[in-house]
Amino acid sequence: MGKKKKNYEKPSKVKRFFDIAMCVMLVIILTFQVLGLIGASTSEVIAIKESKGLIPTWIGAIYLIGMSVLLCRLWKRKEKLSLIPLALGAVGAAMALVVALTLRAALPLQAAGTNVSLGGIQGLNEWRLFWRHYSLVVVGAVAAIVSFIHYKGLRDARVRKENEAYQEAFNFDKDNPLLEKDDKKDKKKSKKERKAEKE
Repeated sequence: MGKKKKNYEKPSKVKRFFDIAMCVMLVIILTFQVLGLIGASTSEVIAIKESKGLIPTWIGAIYLIGMSVLLCRLWKRKEKLSLIPLALGAVGAAMALVVALTLRAALPLQAAGTNVSLGGIQGLNEWRLFWRHYSLVVVGAVAAIVSFIHYKGLRDARVRKENEAYQEAFNFDKDNPLLEKDDKKDKKKSKKERKAEKE
């Protein structure tokens, strides 16, 4: 007897790439987010002090995106539950974008290579702005994309199985007794059979 094949599909290269990229980026970026939160809470910049919703929005974005990545890994084989990290990632990315745009407006952009501490003005150059703040938006978006890929893959597999089961439920072979009865009813009787019935 042959060995039974396991119903396990090897993940595609695209899925694996996004999974690894998402986790690595999250670990690195969370470090910058925590440092950024500490810096923003102690900042003397008036625009940051006046934007009271900045810190709660920032904390919410970090929490939602972190949960999205975690649940995306835990529920990657559960079709309906894959929609939860998708929603968390999308909402978290939107919140992170609001934070990044607020900081972009509050802090003046410095030229690359400028030593911000010497000038006495708190600011970021374009690379640091992207890496420290917009990168969280990217992680949230990637988490949402990966969750959608998981959901779509699981849904397609389920639909395929249902279609295969539906075809197997009906037997259209000649051996089917129900079909034989129908065939006899529909079959035209020969002249000899009609004469025999009359007699």
